[in-house]
Amino acid sequence: MEIKKSIAQGVGKGELYDVLTELQTLAQYVPCSGETYYVSPNGNNTTGLSWKNAFTTISAAVTASDAYIDALGTTYVGKNRIYIDGGQYAALTALPKKCDMIGCGGNLVRVAGSSVIATAALFCHIYNMWFTTITAASIVELPAECAGIEFHNCVFRNDHATGTYGLKIGANSQIFKVDNCQFIGNGHSSITGIYFGDGCEWSEITNNTICALTSGITIAAGQGNYQTVIKNNIIGDFDIFATQLATGITIEEAQGRCLVVIVANWISAAVPISNVATYPNMIINNHAVVAGNGYLVTEETP
Repeated sequence: MEIKKSIAQGVGKGELYDVLTELQTLAQYVPCSGETYYVSPNGNNTTGLSWKNAFTTISAAVTASDAYIDALGTTYVGKNRIYIDGGQYAALTALPKKCDMIGCGGNLVRVAGSSVIATAALFCHIYNMWFTTITAASIVELPAECAGIEFHNCVFRNDHATGTYGLKIGANSQIFKVDNCQFIGNGHSSITGIYFGDGCEWSEITNNTICALTSGITIAAGQGNYQTVIKNNIIGDFDIFATQLATGITIEEAQGRCLVVIVANWISAAVPISNVATYPNMIINNHAVVAGNGYLVTEETP
């Protein structure tokens, strides 16, 4: 529960608020700061501050949240929240800064179309949402110099025969997390599941199922790409027209400045891991299926 000073109106000039806050502090729980917005097809599209008054588009909530953050200035250390009811929404062109976006309700929260984010996103965490498209484009594409972006329990789905990327991350971005997500298609999938532009640093790609057509994860050539962890993912082409991937994980940086940790992944690909770096990356304990096609495995290597 978030405690607001309005809870103490008329009670001893705020003493109730102070007592409740002290109790939460003693219990090692810090009250949430920031504003909460709501999005629902059933809202009346007014303030966005309750389910009844919910915005009917995600973009309206993003605009309101960013205005709230901007008004507080650079010293603001809290974080906003946007709760999104089940339903279908238009593709996104912006992500909110310093904000969690949380899909909820009994139905899928489905963002339909190619979401190409126009300006650098900062500290946005996304939970329980589907991003879908049927176009020869990226499902979600982020520009350069994003920071602190996270996707948890999300689905990236492209049903087009020549979709390019499931998630494309722009150059010089930092601290990405993609955890427990699925990259899928119905008869088709993205050519590349996850793509990092050059100079990306300190990211974690963990516990995902990545279905692609050519490469599951690609880290582009360029300066940087430090200390990314790729762990516990299932990577392959297991669509209904499956053939083996060309490459499971591709590291294109040959100057040895990646320092990527690749551990405990299950990969079905003709070349499970393509690593051209001259400096060592840590590649350990991956299970690679290097022969066979579709669901028929004829040879395995540890």
